[in-house]
Amino acid sequence: MEDKWLRKNVPLKILAHLSMFISFAVILVVAIYTCLYMEIYFSYGRDMSTDSKNPYFSSTLFYDDFSGGISKVITLINACNEYDAYGDAEEIRSWHEIYLGDYTNFQYALYDPQGNLIVKSPGFNVSPETVDASGTTDNGRIFYYSIDISELGLFTTQEVPEVQQEYGTASRLGSNFLSDEWYFFSGEAAGGKIGYVYIYVPENLVAGDAFYFHSQICATVEHWRLPVFFGGLMALFLFILCFIYTVLSAGWRRGESQVRILWLDKIYTEIAACIMFCIFTLFGIAVIMFVGWTIDGRSMGEILGAAIMVVPAYTASMACIYSLARRGKAHNFLSQSLIYRLFHGTYVVIYQGVINNNLMRKYISVILGLGIADFILMALVFSAGSMMFLFLVIGIYCCEFIYVGRKLMAIQDIAKGAGEIAAGHLDYKIDTKDMGSGVFLEFANNINNIGQGLNRAVDESIKSERMKADLITNVSHDIKTPLTSIINYVDLLKRMNITDEPAREYIDILDSKSQRLKMLIEDLVEASRASSGNITLERSDIDFNELVQQVAGTYMEKYEQRQLALVMRSPDHPLMINADGRRMYRVLDNLFNNAFKYAMSGSRIYIDLYGDEGQVYFIMKNISQAPLNITAEELTQRFVRGDESRTTEGSGLGLSIAESLVQLHGGTFKIYLDGDLFKAMIIMPQAESEIQEPDGFSEVN
Repeated sequence: MEDKWLRKNVPLKILAHLSMFISFAVILVVAIYTCLYMEIYFSYGRDMSTDSKNPYFSSTLFYDDFSGGISKVITLINACNEYDAYGDAEEIRSWHEIYLGDYTNFQYALYDPQGNLIVKSPGFNVSPETVDASGTTDNGRIFYYSIDISELGLFTTQEVPEVQQEYGTASRLGSNFLSDEWYFFSGEAAGGKIGYVYIYVPENLVAGDAFYFHSQICATVEHWRLPVFFGGLMALFLFILCFIYTVLSAGWRRGESQVRILWLDKIYTEIAACIMFCIFTLFGIAVIMFVGWTIDGRSMGEILGAAIMVVPAYTASMACIYSLARRGKAHNFLSQSLIYRLFHGTYVVIYQGVINNNLMRKYISVILGLGIADFILMALVFSAGSMMFLFLVIGIYCCEFIYVGRKLMAIQDIAKGAGEIAAGHLDYKIDTKDMGSGVFLEFANNINNIGQGLNRAVDESIKSERMKADLITNVSHDIKTPLTSIINYVDLLKRMNITDEPAREYIDILDSKSQRLKMLIEDLVEASRASSGNITLERSDIDFNELVQQVAGTYMEKYEQRQLALVMRSPDHPLMINADGRRMYRVLDNLFNNAFKYAMSGSRIYIDLYGDEGQVYFIMKNISQAPLNITAEELTQRFVRGDESRTTEGSGLGLSIAESLVQLHGGTFKIYLDGDLFKAMIIMPQAESEIQEPDGFSEVN
C-alpha cells in the first residue's frame, strides 16, 4: 500500500521532476567546467606540467601566450631586417610598441653572433650569464627560451646543457614553443646581424596583459575544481535517484489500479523507436552545442539559443523514456510492434488457414502434387525429346482443367442455393448428384439442411401465432358472453327505482367496471386480429386532414379537464389517403387517448400534419407525466405501459393496435423517446390522384 502511495503521489512526482531538471542543469555546468579544464590543460595532447605553484605555467593558455609572444618577436625581427633598423634605437622602440607593447610580462633580448646585446625589451633585466642552474635570478624564478640563428636563416632551439640535464622542462621551456618552419622576412639575418634571441617570462606576473589575465582564469578554475567535482557528484546522484523514482511511478494515477496508457504509448514500437532516436540525437547535439559554444566564448545570443534547444530536447527525451516505462508496465511492447503483428498475422494465416483448414490443406496438396508432376513430365519431354511424353503432359493438363471446372461449377451451385434460401425460398434444394464427395458436397448438404431448419422454424412460428390468436379469440368469446349478461342486468338495475344511496353507488361501480372490461376484451380481440392480419380493410379515399380535425374536436373537452393545450398545425387543403376510415379513426383515437392519459397536466400537445413527396405525415409530441424508463420498441409491444405505477386506466394495447393497423395500410408507425418527450409519427402513402404541393398552413390552438 505504501509503495502504491509513493507511486501515485502527485506532489512528490512534481518535486522529483523539478529536482531532476535542476540537477541536470548543474550537471551541464559541471560538464562546461570539465571541458574548459580539459581545454586549458590537455587540449594539445602533450605534457605541459612544471613544478611551478602557479597552474598557469602548466596550461595550454601559457603555451598559446608564449608562442604568440615568440611570433611577435619574430615579426619584430623581420621588420627590423626589412628596414635595417638595428642601429636606430628609436625606430626599434616604435616597432616594439607596435608588436609587443601590450606584452608587459613578456621580455626578450636580441644578441649578435659575438654575444653583444643589440636590443631588448624595456623590462628585460637578466642575461644567460645571470641565470643559475635552477632557472632563478635575483628577481625571482623565470621561464626562459633561447633561439639560435642557423646559417640557413632558420630559428632553432639553443640547448642549455646544465639546465636541461638537471631540471629539464621545469625551468627551461623546450622546443614545443617554436616551429622550425619560422623564417625571417629576408635572408639578411644570415649575414651576421643577429646571433641568437633570449626570451623569458617571470613566474611572479604583474597585471596588465594576457599572461596575467589568463593566469587569473587558471587560478579561478583550479580553485573551484574540488567544489565543482563534489557538486557534480551530488547532482548526478540526485538525478539518478529522481530518475529511478519517476520511471517507476510513470503511468500510475491516484484512484486507478491500472497503468494509464497515453497517446504516445499507442504508436507502433518501431516508429516510436525511430522518433526516440531522433529526439535523443537532437538532445545530444543541443547539449554539445551549448557546452561547446559556452567554452568557445560565442555571443550570448548563440549560447542562449543553444540553451533554449536543450530544454525541449530534454523534455522530449524524458517523455520518450517514460513512454518506454509505461509500455513495459502495460506489457504492450509486442502488441504494439509492427514486426510482431506481421509475424503473428502470418502465423495465424498459416495455422488457421492452412494447418487447421482441411480444405486449404487439400488445395495446397493438389497444387503441389500437380506442380511436381508437371515439372517431372516437362523434364522428361525436354530430356528424351519424345512426343509420347508431350501428349501425356497435354492429357494431364486436360484432366486438371476438367477437375477444376467441376469444382467451380459446384461452387457456383452452392452460391446460387445460398442466395435462393437467403431470398426466402426455403424449399430450394441444391443438386448434389454431380459433386462427388469431399468438402463441397458436405457444404451443399449443410446449406440444404439450413433451409429445412429455417422452414421448420417458420412453420412452428406460424403455428404458435395461430394458436395464440385462436386462444385469445376463444377466451374473449367465452368471457364476452357472460359479460354481456352482466352489462344487461346492471342496466336493468339502473332503471329500477332504488332509493338506497349505497346500492346506487354499487350499481354505478359495476356499470363502470363492466364497460371497461368490455373495452379491454374488444381491444384484445382487435390487437390479435391486427397483428395476425386477419382484418378486412374497406379502403376508400378519405381526407386525413379532416379526420384528424374530427378526432381532435372530440378530445377538446377532455383535454380541458387536465389543462392540456392542443397546438395543431395543418394545411389548408385536403390530404387524401386510401385507407379504411373506421380503422384510421381507431388509430388516431388511440394516440389522442394516450396523450390524454399520460401527458403532463398543464402542458401542450403539438400536432403537425403535412404532405411531402407523395407521403402524408402526422406527428404528435407531448411531455410525459411519468418518467419513460423503457425504449420506444418496448412501448409498442402488447400490455406494455409507460406508466409503471399503473395509476391511469389503460390496457397497454393502444399503441400496439395503432402500429398494426397502420402497417396493414402499408404505412409506417414510429415512436421516438427523448427523456420525457414522447413523439409519435404516422407516414401514409398519399392518394395518387390527390397529391398537391403544400400551399399554406393553418394553426389551431
